[in-house]
Amino acid sequence: MGMPYKNPIKDSIPCFLYTDAIYRGKEMTDLSDGVRGTKQLKQNIKFIFNTAGNCLTNQHSTIKEVDRILSDESLCECIVDINVTRTPSNNYADYILPDATMLEQEDFIRPSAGYYSNRPYIIYCQKAIEPVGEAKPIYEMCIELAKRLGIEQEFSEGKTQKDWLKYLYEESMKKNPLLPNFEEMREKGLVKFNPVKPVVALEDFIKDPINHPLKTPSGKIEIYSNELAKMQKTWKLREGQQIVPIPVFESQREGILDPLKEKYPLQFYGYHYKGRTHSSFWEIPQIRETNPQEIWINPIDAQARGIKTGDIIQVRNDLGIIQGMAKVTPKIIPGCAVTPQGSWAKYENGIDMGTCVNSLASIVPTAISKGNGQHSILVEIAKV
Repeated sequence: MGMPYKNPIKDSIPCFLYTDAIYRGKEMTDLSDGVRGTKQLKQNIKFIFNTAGNCLTNQHSTIKEVDRILSDESLCECIVDINVTRTPSNNYADYILPDATMLEQEDFIRPSAGYYSNRPYIIYCQKAIEPVGEAKPIYEMCIELAKRLGIEQEFSEGKTQKDWLKYLYEESMKKNPLLPNFEEMREKGLVKFNPVKPVVALEDFIKDPINHPLKTPSGKIEIYSNELAKMQKTWKLREGQQIVPIPVFESQREGILDPLKEKYPLQFYGYHYKGRTHSSFWEIPQIRETNPQEIWINPIDAQARGIKTGDIIQVRNDLGIIQGMAKVTPKIIPGCAVTPQGSWAKYENGIDMGTCVNSLASIVPTAISKGNGQHSILVEIAKV
């Protein structure tokens, strides 16, 4: 889409550090925080426009800390949240805008499995009903904003959402002659391709490394990384973190060798659950009923703590407490416990009764990507 003005801001930050950028943005640099496009941020985040995501809280870490940051209106002054349902994230919004569902607008869906499958397919979502109430597709919302800014024509180029879908689809047709025309695609709603050859990682490179180099600095598979060696010398890391140019064993924070294990002896994880996609669909009572949120613990650890299946238990560490129902099972090895990821945080008197695993996860980012390093959590568990 052509725009009359170029965005002068080239700065970008790792997604996980958005909370840091709210309260200490001006301190964040390329070498200490992985900021790109500038050496140092010039401004803290004052406005958030969050669409189709429950990431403000649920997918973050140390949710009590996130709550403190987002609740302080002297920090981020305005939050707009767009979704099809109420979520823990939009509890913090100044404005909640109702998005149209997939049944209320036309759009394409390419299932994530399609990228890896040897039987790829594309789905066209046909609009079944007009948006209910005041709901609007995000494109319509953007047009309304563009109108008020006096740039509606420049933004939309006179195209509706369907026009843009047709344009993008026809661009794809140029690359893939197997695609039917747009109207046929809309009518069918689903196009499956004949089985294709399974994807083999780095196949072109392996067959012809000269003409198909990798995107690494050397164009090769790098056992020793000069780029990481440079980062090792220049980046400013948090205490206990390291960057090394070759693979080494590293004793991770809250890992098996962390001295904190004496206080919190159980390793705790969140796993993907059949009852939802990340945190989507948690709001549906029927799904929660058939897929209950349980905390699985091994019989040996359960017996030592007087815990039986069905007991209400608390999982705690220095960062938070979650409360939920125990399931005693040998499917989990001794010394570990798990709960499904994606349940919605719900705090009562400082305790997360929603059993969100991220209430216990550290907000400290990983060394290189500055991402969410929350798959290792040390905890203690007790019966309530």
